[in-house]
Amino acid sequence: MNGLALTLLSILILAQTGCSRNKAVYITPIQQEMICKATVASLMGTDHLNMDSLWLSSYVQVSYIRKSDRTNWTNDCKFDQKNGIVVWRGVDIDYPGSGPGRWRDGDYDSKIYYKVNDDKVEITEKYYDGSFKNKEFEFK
Repeated sequence: MNGLALTLLSILILAQTGCSRNKAVYITPIQQEMICKATVASLMGTDHLNMDSLWLSSYVQVSYIRKSDRTNWTNDCKFDQKNGIVVWRGVDIDYPGSGPGRWRDGDYDSKIYYKVNDDKVEITEKYYDGSFKNKEFEFK
């Protein structure tokens, strides 16, 4: 097989195997808990290692005590595994028992992308104006 034919065959194989960023990657429930903790820590400026988590059937719930005023905070996360996106909402924001807030997936809400590599989670928050911030969290 000549060089041109081999190159064309390689391109065809890569195209058919879905060599794109939108390829779905399964994340385990434990990885979902890690991603949710990292997301909330990035958004709220708190320590991801001091959070409790609970994996529910369709989302993860994390809670933590804020150091500044010793109040308890709870957030939920759900996942778009095809695009590597996590969506969050606050729970009982107004007062205890007020229930969950809205999922932050509106047009003007930031998009939060995740990458998991062993015991590290990278969170990238992209804002509607095109700016972004990255943060990496280590879990041991």
